[in-house]
Order: sequence, then C-alpha cells, then structure tokens
Amino acid sequence: MPHSAEASANMRVVVAVIAAVVLGLCGLVSAQQGKLAPPAPQASERLDEAWEQATREAVARVAPCVVQIVTNIGLEAIPVESKPSKPGTKPGGGALLRGQGPTTGLIVTPDGYIITSSFNFLHIPREVTPTILVRIPGRPDPLPGRIVARDETRMLTLLKVDADNLPVPQAVPIKEIRVGQWALALGRTFSEAANAPPSVSVGIISALGRIWGKAIQTDAKVSPVNYGGPLADIHGRVFGVLVPMSPRGDSELAGVEWYDSGIGFAVPLEDIYRVLPRLKQGEDLHAAQLGVTFEQPAPLIGQDPTKPASQGGIFGTCRIARVWPNSPAARAGLQAGDEIVEADGKPIRWQLQLRHVLGPKYDFETVSLKVKRGEKILDFPNISLTRPKEPQRPVFAGILPMRDDALPGVEIRYVFPKSPAEIAGLRVGDRIVRVDNTFIQNPWHLRQVLAPFQPGAEVQLTLVRPGEKEKKLALHTVALKLGEAGTDIPEKLPDATKKEGLAIRSVYAPTILKGQEPFFAKPPKAKPPAPPPGKPGFFREKDPTSGREYWLYVPETYTAEVAHGLVIWLHPAGNPMEEPIRKTWERYCKSHALIVYAPKAENPSGWLTSEGDAIVQDIRHLLTQYRIDPQRVVAHGLGNGGSFALYLALDARDWIRGAVVIGGPLASRIPDYDPAMPLAVFYVAGGRDPNIETLRTVPRDLQRRHYPTLYREIPEHGTGYPTDASLLDEIVRWIDTLDRL
Repeated sequence: MPHSAEASANMRVVVAVIAAVVLGLCGLVSAQQGKLAPPAPQASERLDEAWEQATREAVARVAPCVVQIVTNIGLEAIPVESKPSKPGTKPGGGALLRGQGPTTGLIVTPDGYIITSSFNFLHIPREVTPTILVRIPGRPDPLPGRIVARDETRMLTLLKVDADNLPVPQAVPIKEIRVGQWALALGRTFSEAANAPPSVSVGIISALGRIWGKAIQTDAKVSPVNYGGPLADIHGRVFGVLVPMSPRGDSELAGVEWYDSGIGFAVPLEDIYRVLPRLKQGEDLHAAQLGVTFEQPAPLIGQDPTKPASQGGIFGTCRIARVWPNSPAARAGLQAGDEIVEADGKPIRWQLQLRHVLGPKYDFETVSLKVKRGEKILDFPNISLTRPKEPQRPVFAGILPMRDDALPGVEIRYVFPKSPAEIAGLRVGDRIVRVDNTFIQNPWHLRQVLAPFQPGAEVQLTLVRPGEKEKKLALHTVALKLGEAGTDIPEKLPDATKKEGLAIRSVYAPTILKGQEPFFAKPPKAKPPAPPPGKPGFFREKDPTSGREYWLYVPETYTAEVAHGLVIWLHPAGNPMEEPIRKTWERYCKSHALIVYAPKAENPSGWLTSEGDAIVQDIRHLLTQYRIDPQRVVAHGLGNGGSFALYLALDARDWIRGAVVIGGPLASRIPDYDPAMPLAVFYVAGGRDPNIETLRTVPRDLQRRHYPTLYREIPEHGTGYPTDASLLDEIVRWIDTLDRL
C-alpha cells in the first residue's frame, strides 16, 4: 500500500527518535565503560601534578612551624577504636598508647611558645615536672620545654622553649572558613630528624561550630600521629590545632573514640590567639559556668527517651529550678522560676540553644540574658561567668527514699546513723514534701533541688508525719544542715519498694497550703501508667546491621510495679564469663530487683572506647522496655572490662550512677564531680595483682575529685573475679543505696 506524504513524514520522525535513543544509549554505555570519558592522559597528569604541587607548597609553608615533642614519662595504654584483628593476634591499634613516643606541636609566637593537644600530656601527673624536648625544624639539637598553662575547655596545652626568631603560621580567619574547603592534617612523629617532612592527611572541612561551638570538623585522618598539629588550607594557612574532642565528653581522652574514623576536630587558631596572652601568663583556662539547674521532667517509664518531649535534658526548656549559691547567676539576681528566653541576642527555646551560646565561653567572659519572670521580660546584661573557686562536692541529707511510691514527695525508707537527717530528727516514714519554698515531686526532683548546695548549707524541710497519739497526719518544719556524701553501707536494709509503680499518681491537694488534710488527692479522670512491654527471661540479641551482641537476664520475679536496677556487665578481654556471671547474679537479681545487661566486646582483645555510644543506646532502649530505676544503673567490669566500666561511667554520667570496678586501672583523666550527675564507685583490687600499686592510686584519685568511692582490697586475691560471698553481698547492698539523698 502506498504511503501518504504525511505517513512518510511521521515515519521519518519515529526513525529519527529511535536513532537518537539508540545513539544516546550507546553513548551512555560508552561513558559508563570509559568512566565518563576522562580527559586525555596529558591533561589528567597535568591536573594531578598541579594538585600535588599545590599540596607540597602548602605543606612547605606551614611545616617550619610544626615541631616534634618528646617526653620522658612512661607509656600507658587505653582501649580505642581500631581495625578488627583476628582471634589470637595482637589487635591492630586496639591498645592506644597514651603519650606514645613523639607527639606534635605548633609554634604560635616567634619567642618560643608552642601549642599542642593536652592528650599528649595526660599521662603526666600535674604534680610531676616532666622532661620535655622539642625538635624544631632548622635547629640541629632539641630544646628543653616546659608546660606553661592549659586550656581545659579545648584540651590544649601551651609549652615554652627558649628560642627566638621562630616562624609563626598565618591563621585562616574564622569568617573565611567554609564547609568543603580542602584541609591538610599535619603531624611530626615518625622521624627524629627535625627537618624531615611532616606526615600529611588530606580531607575537607566537613562542619563548623562543632563541640558546642568550640571546634571545626574535618574528614582528614586525625589520630595521635597528628594530635597537636595544624589543620592547614591549600594555601598553607592554618585553620586550627588538631585535638581529640567529643560532644559527650570533656576530658583529654574525649574524642579518642573517633580515631581513624573520618571524624576529626580542630580548635580554630584564631580562637587560640585570642586567649594566648592569658595562657602565656600561666593562667589555666576553664569553661564558663552560669550556675543554675533547669527544671527537668522526671524520667517517665515506657516513653521513648530519644524524643525531646520525654527526655528533657538539652531539649528541655530553660526554666530555672534552682540557682546555685555564690554562682554567677546568683550574683546577677536570677531566681528560681525564671525562664531564659534570649542569650547574647539569640532567641532561646531549648537548653541545647543556650549551651551553644555558653559552650565556647571561658569563665572570664560574660553573657547577656533576657529572662521571663511572670509576665515581665527582664534584662540581665554582661553577667560575669567566673566560677566559684571551691569545687562542687556531693551533699548528703542522710536518707534512703522509698521507691515505687504513688504519692508526691519523698517517703523516708531509712535514716543513716549519725547523719544530718538523724541529727535533725527525721524518721522512717516521714514524707518530705517541701524544701524551702519548693514542693517536691519525687526522689529524683529532691536530688535536683539539693544538688546545687554545698556541704554545710542549711535547708528548711517540710514533712508530713503521723501524729504521736493519733493517726492523723500533720505538717512539721525541720532545719537540716547538709553534710558530704559518704560510703557507709548498712548491714541490713528495710524493704525498698511500695510496689505502686503502675498505680494512679496522686498530686498535692490545695488544702496542704493551709496545713490541713487532705494533703494529697488523685486527679479526676486520671489513669494508671501503661506497663512497658518487656518480659522476664533470658535473651540473646544481635544487631542485624552492626553485628553487635549482648545477653540480658530479667528475673522471673520481675514486675512493672517495681523499678529494677540495671547492672551492665563488661567482661574481661577474651572471656565473656557468661555462665559464671549469670549464676552469681541470678539470686541477687531476684532478691534486690536487678536486671543484668551484658554486651559483648567487638574486639576479642578488649573493649574499645567507641563502643560506649552503642551501650548508651542500649540503655536508652531498655528504659523503654522495662521499669528501670535511673538511680541504680551500674557499670560493672573485671580487668580490661573494669577499666572500661570506669571510663564509661565517667563519660556517660547522665545515664550511669555507679561503677563496680574489679582490678581495672584508670583509662582516662577524672573530670570534676558534677552534683547534677552523681556518680559513686565501688573499687576492688586483689593484693596479689601484679599492678596492685597502680590500682591503689585509682580510688585515691577519685576521692580527691570528691567522687564517693569505697575501696576493698582482698589480700590473697589475684586478678580473677572474686568469689567471696560477703564481698558480693556488700556490693549488692551498695547498689541498693545508690539512690541515697
């Protein structure tokens, strides 16, 4: 059949389209096979050569300012992230040496001041004056150095050598730093030759304002090889000084878990120059402190703690619950009930936002606040953030609270002999309903109200107490002078729980304000809390993504009416000890309402600090599955597991309240005690442990930092898990008293 002209035209169009598609697909395949048609070899080589030349020139500009630092103090190891090793072989970096051999520093003044990471000196006790040698490029012999001052907020240490006319790097202005800029991480540790080229790791700037506004982030390889060294741009200017930092920690070891992970941090050099005059004067720099405790929701059983509405903390509002005595906030006139709505001109809704404003500040700086008090907005300009010189210490009223109580306030379960509570005349069965002018919701709230006080402070308690001759209740006011937390463990304790964990919660009745009964009432239409879904039993879990494993033992006596303590078992290297630990703790779990959670170390040669975050996530998950008492969450370990238990407890004090350590040396510097995150330690060592002299120093160091620490040394014991029933009984009773007030 003959085709019409229109049909022929249409056919030509279809053929053309088909041809175009075919040619396009051929081109796509060709491009896929040819890696998108690379440029000619000559052009590619010229590009590579130009990049290498630019890198060499940038390194050459900054290298004369990069020094090598050697100390004379011995080596110590901490567990850190590393590549997995085969069973029976030495872990690939699984034991990271603290102060291992040479380290890196950066010259910051022509007359010999050098900045470096405090990580490089954390193995040196403050009371020891170490021998420090500094190798400077262009100088034939190393020069002796000395520690001048430390920046505690940014993990930096300033050194001094006697030298003149030293090269000084150019800082990249903070306002010019952008995400995506090329970054070169330099270190000088591999060669003793002062003029040898530094090691170089290439990456980019991946984030700004990290670690609460104190650091920039890079994906260049950052490790002890270049801690203290510069992070430079492609022009040879310096972004900042490389340090191990972490959003969750504030010690010199914080951030070591990111070792070789593609996440590194550097303190901007411009910020360092800003405070350099103070450091040169020998002034140690500390973080700013406002001195307030914010209102926090008590941990609610069964809620998802990852949601801001339920977890409080940094996602809570900035409504002040308590102003610390003698604090900057107290001097400025802030009051309980005030809500901070603006800081340094920035609107504030969550504590997270306020922390970003205060995080970069030092204690010699100021902050300007706007505060909502009632219906008024008040200005508080230029509040000096200088902290009180006296460190915070844990206060002690001398009582144990009754648990699982449906009434508001705190019923006294036990009064410690010779304690402030006994001296003030408090009795078992009394109910604390008010401290000064604050009505108390529960034991958690009472702890937060008392935390800002120092030992020796006096508070007025209002109690509900049965009458002497009648069963009617009456209000009593008692003056109580707070003491310092101790470590006494009663031989015998009364029942701990009222078993009302799922009962309808009562509230204060308005008549209590008149001192008349009824003092408490159930809200109309109130419903009891829903029980969490967790069941008793023995469980093995394995994360399908990461492969992480743990086992969990929940006694058959478990009931959601009773909040259970959580014991986190951290086994020694290479030996999970599942069967003996389960058998040992099974009866204690039943008699003292405990749950055992036992993660398995990823590395057969021991725990890695990077595993801490995963364990915290597991704790958060278990809080949604079971009624767990947040005041009795305990890290418990032996040997390497003991060291990790103490590290984890110090690092995650917002989740862990106690550490039971058996023969574990200290793996990190001890931070100052924080009464808002109380932590107590039960430390056990064997008299025949080869490291007994080192182990004996750990509880002393903890006590010097005001952590309530109980030490038990077993004369004939070595390095294994103790089998003495009386010791284990004492440990369990100690756990039972962790919620002491």
